[in-house]
Amino acid sequence: MPWVKAVVVRIDSPGGAVAPTQEIFEEIQRSKKQKPFIASMGGMATSGGYYIAAACDKIVANPGTLTGSIGVIMQLTNLEELMKKSASKDSTSKVARIRTSARPFKPFRRKDGRFFNRWWTTSTVSLSPPWPKAEA
Repeated sequence: MPWVKAVVVRIDSPGGAVAPTQEIFEEIQRSKKQKPFIASMGGMATSGGYYIAAACDKIVANPGTLTGSIGVIMQLTNLEELMKKSASKDSTSKVARIRTSARPFKPFRRKDGRFFNRWWTTSTVSLSPPWPKAEA
């Protein structure tokens, strides 16, 4: 559509799941080769919402927009002691080492932490500066 000069992405979101956020980010990256993308932040654009805005060529925000905080929180529950007290056992079948790294029946291992740190570092490469300039 040659009459379309730019695509405005309206964002009013506290974030959400990683997979759909990453899909939107990647689609913007692919599509902005044809048209510029402008992020228009509403009342809130945090976490995944901010991540999506970072994919755009320009960010426009209201003075009162809450934004920022790209991060990952991974909360793990360790039920190992509960399993012992209830005389229950964990039986896990796996194909790859990392598939069982966040299981609630065993303690989180140091090597699992190293894997997740490497994963996070690799996945954030696309967010390296220069950042789009935000305008209020």
